[in-house]
Amino acid sequence: MKSGLPENPSFMSLKKSIFRRAKIQVRLMLSFLALSIIPLAVIGLLSTNMSSSAVEGKIESYSSELLKVTGEYVDLQTAALLDINKEIILSDLVQKDLVIIDRMNDFDRNQTVQAIDRYLQINSSK
Repeated sequence: MKSGLPENPSFMSLKKSIFRRAKIQVRLMLSFLALSIIPLAVIGLLSTNMSSSAVEGKIESYSSELLKVTGEYVDLQTAALLDINKEIILSDLVQKDLVIIDRMNDFDRNQTVQAIDRYLQINSSK
């Protein structure tokens, strides 16, 4: 008793005494676990970051390819509609019937619409 207080073993000495009293198998296992947890955690974090980067890259390339194909499809559809529009403008059959279609009876109107549809289908398939 140096300072008049009873001596209590410090925390470190208590830890050392518990570790010293453990069997060699337990000490080796604890040492192995302590040494392997840090590298495993680092490898896990690195692999997670790498895989998430790879997935983001794949999503980005897939999205850009999808946008490219969609743009090409829209261009094709627009060109087809422009061709149909030109056919309507340049067709004498369509132009003369559109002027009088409001004055036709239902039967004549249906026949005219069917004739225009056939004309456009024939010309759009060329």
